[in-house]
Amino acid sequence: MGCMTTLRAYRRWLTPGIGVKRWLILLLLATAIVALALAMGIIKALDLRPTAIRLPSVGWIEIAGILLAGLGLMVWSVFRVSFNIIAPYRKHRRGAVVDVVYAHSRRHKGLKVVAIGGGTGLPSILRGLKTVTGNITAVVTVADDGGSSGRLRRDMQVLPPGDLRNNIAALADDESLMTQLFQYRFSNGDLGGHAFGNLFISALAGVTGSLETALVETERVLGFVVEKDTPGFTTVDIEDKIALRAVQNALITLEGVRVPEENRLQEAHSFRETANVLRLTRAGVAWSAVGCSRGAYEHALRYAMNRTQFDKPIIEFQMVQDLLVRMLGNITASAAMCARLSQLQGEDRMTDEHASMAKAFCTVRMRETVGWARELMGGNGILLEHNVGRYVADAEAIYSYEGTREVNTLIVGRAITGRGAIV
Repeated sequence: MGCMTTLRAYRRWLTPGIGVKRWLILLLLATAIVALALAMGIIKALDLRPTAIRLPSVGWIEIAGILLAGLGLMVWSVFRVSFNIIAPYRKHRRGAVVDVVYAHSRRHKGLKVVAIGGGTGLPSILRGLKTVTGNITAVVTVADDGGSSGRLRRDMQVLPPGDLRNNIAALADDESLMTQLFQYRFSNGDLGGHAFGNLFISALAGVTGSLETALVETERVLGFVVEKDTPGFTTVDIEDKIALRAVQNALITLEGVRVPEENRLQEAHSFRETANVLRLTRAGVAWSAVGCSRGAYEHALRYAMNRTQFDKPIIEFQMVQDLLVRMLGNITASAAMCARLSQLQGEDRMTDEHASMAKAFCTVRMRETVGWARELMGGNGILLEHNVGRYVADAEAIYSYEGTREVNTLIVGRAITGRGAIV
């Protein structure tokens, strides 16, 4: 059975249109040409021509020409084979190599489609089309004159970017991240009500000189390291946080900052690289939820062993033991899920839906666990000296960042059903 599976996997390399067979055949032909040139050179150098067979006389120039032609064909065929195999992985695809290469080749050679629509219906069509072809042209009709788009249209004299934002996110390779990023709305201050995607497109239009150029350049967002002593770079510490107080967050302002070329991240060319980083950090948040749950559980267990009521420790009461068992059950299930997630990550098989499932599940179980720990302590649970209150506060931050539960469940739901429900 295993041999048959392996054979079928090898046979897929012979599938028409995958873009590998022709270059392998050319490589074999080039190898034969090089071998022929070497053989001719050896025969001429050692004067090994048989007397019974009259062979045409070939000079060194002809032999060198044949050898160079063969080597050139070898280099070109190896380059094309490597390019066709590696090309899909430049977009961080996962799965068997032959499956990824075939899917990439099929999309690249798919029908050329022009889709016309607005900012609501067209993104749904684009999500379906991009699974079968990569040759898509989206013609977006813009009519949004309210909210963030309307304000930018009036203040900056640009076309309303809201409809464009939705379609850019729909065509992205990592749609879940792009949707979260572009749909993020600032809740207060001068930016209150603005979506990040609208501000991004409008700012890029100002930098490039036109909205059309901005849309083209959206793919080429670069990454830089901005050192803390760079002129124009300022930070203001964010104080009075109730959660994750060990982490010092800051408001970062970049005003007229110039960054040298050597500070550019050479392999960061688009949002795909950012998506790859955030995919890994989302898995880290799931582990953080396990740690938060375990910390609250251990403090609650210690408290129950030392707290005395009615002349005996409260750990001997039925409802206290019930809460401890519930907490440990959540921790065990979450830790097992995260351990499996780390295995997939180590094998480079972790996908967005894997990380999102773990983040959504573990953070919900964490909220339950820290709540039960505080409940076990009664009124003492809100006192800082017993530490559980800190875990309750930290749980709220862990629950929300790297995508809320709702967004992560939509990512998993899309993987289950094949239908995207992210608007």
